[in-house]
Amino acid sequence: VVGTVYINSYTSGTTYDRTFTNAGNLTITSSGLITGQNTANFTQSANGTLQIANAAGITTTGATGAIQVPSTRTYSTGANYIYNGANQNIGNGLPTNLTGSLTINASGTVTLENAKTIANGGNVFITSGTFATVNRLTMTSTSTINRSGGSMSGTLQGTGTYDVNYTGNSMTTTTELSGTGLRNVSVAMNAGQSVNNATNAFAISGNLTITTGNLILQATDASYTVGGNLSVASTGTLTHNVSWDATNKQLTVAGNVAVDGVYTKGSAPRSHLSLIGVGKTVRSGTSSFNILTITGTITANGAVTVNDNFWPAFGSGSFTTGTNAITANAGMLVSGGTVTVNGGIVNITNALIIGQATTSGTVTMNSGSLITDGIILGDAAGTTSNTLAQSGGTFVVNGAVTINQPLTNTTTNTWNINNQTATVSGLITFAGSNATASRIGKIVIVNGTLNANGGMTFVGSNAATKLIDMSGGAGNLNLKGTLTVPAASSTLIPGTNSTFSYVDVNPQMIQKFTTGNYYNLAISGAGVKTFAALNAIANNLSIATGSSVNLGTFTH
Repeated sequence: VVGTVYINSYTSGTTYDRTFTNAGNLTITSSGLITGQNTANFTQSANGTLQIANAAGITTTGATGAIQVPSTRTYSTGANYIYNGANQNIGNGLPTNLTGSLTINASGTVTLENAKTIANGGNVFITSGTFATVNRLTMTSTSTINRSGGSMSGTLQGTGTYDVNYTGNSMTTTTELSGTGLRNVSVAMNAGQSVNNATNAFAISGNLTITTGNLILQATDASYTVGGNLSVASTGTLTHNVSWDATNKQLTVAGNVAVDGVYTKGSAPRSHLSLIGVGKTVRSGTSSFNILTITGTITANGAVTVNDNFWPAFGSGSFTTGTNAITANAGMLVSGGTVTVNGGIVNITNALIIGQATTSGTVTMNSGSLITDGIILGDAAGTTSNTLAQSGGTFVVNGAVTINQPLTNTTTNTWNINNQTATVSGLITFAGSNATASRIGKIVIVNGTLNANGGMTFVGSNAATKLIDMSGGAGNLNLKGTLTVPAASSTLIPGTNSTFSYVDVNPQMIQKFTTGNYYNLAISGAGVKTFAALNAIANNLSIATGSSVNLGTFTH
């Protein structure tokens, strides 16, 4: 309608009023008008579409708006209303509790001058122009805002759960995310396009899904919160451009995290992702996280790579590797919970640290491989017990191991090598100088093997505080390098099938522990092995072919 549609009455003995009913797609331009005589009516049917360019929108009475019939103007809540003029008012004719749709496709600003509600299943589409809600729009449960362009102003009202979908070309988020009932947010932009959230961080109760395009998170007024799942498809990107160090703000996810596309910190020095869900999963795919903390119970369901601090089980919770590749490029801290390695390969650079001053940590290895460049078991100021336990798999430490003596009584830091083999290339140090006998650091070798290829040293204090316990089975300890055992420093508890071996190709000194004797003592390797002290050997002394032993001045 470009001009005027005038609805006449029909007279045939009796005057009959006519009704203009739109059940299809009716466009009324800015110069168009529908009016009539006597009691002419207008009805907008459900599922039909009404396109309005009039500056006053649509009204229920009076000589304003695109429809001015003198009698009844009926606008169905199930219809679709499109505002496509320049600067417009919505008009009081737009029904509240809309279950159809409201589309803003204007060249200017469309203003909502009366309170309206988008009801269950209703949609708002913003394609161009500004939708000025003036704090008068309420989204109820399962309603949706769809933005492919344009913008919105004004704070959304009510607590109903609603969703927001982004499509089209690059845009900046506006107040469509301001409602307290915000549930799901999805991003499916054109290739190479982005959605930039820069002012107010959002909290959603449902899922954050990025199918295509780049969602850029850089608001610093609060932490971002996702109550459901975070999904980044192979063609999607999530840029978490919020500096953790400068703002102490993070992205917290309570559901599953599945990154098959790109996850990046943008230009932020470090950004922080926190997982708090129970019974949830995580993967970074071919991408990587920056800082990752876990306080929930999380299992990897794909590769996980962390380029900065990786704090699984931080304060509480657990992390299970499954048969996946786990890469920690800036260390792994286990403090307040448990990490279970039950397959796959775990690579840690900058050390595996188990426990902090007041929180304990446990790492359990059942299968797979764990490779790290160092281990710190327990904190020097620690008040809790910490455990590293291996019952299967391959354990390799390409660096040093420090087992700290706890700070409080009846506390123990324990490395259990129950089965399989652990190999350490660097020095193993039993640290701590407190003489209290119940503050213990120990290695327990049951039926496994410890290859101590970088030597072993004990700090003097009390022999009862630093233990190698081989009493539980047929364990083996193969030592290269130097064994340093000053006075009052160490205890060896042998088992009836245990063997302590000096295996270096270079010369070694066979030392005596402060307390305890060797059960089986084996000598191998080309270097001469010299007894530095008088030792009692409970069972066998074995000297391999090509090896030499210097008894020194001692009689054995």
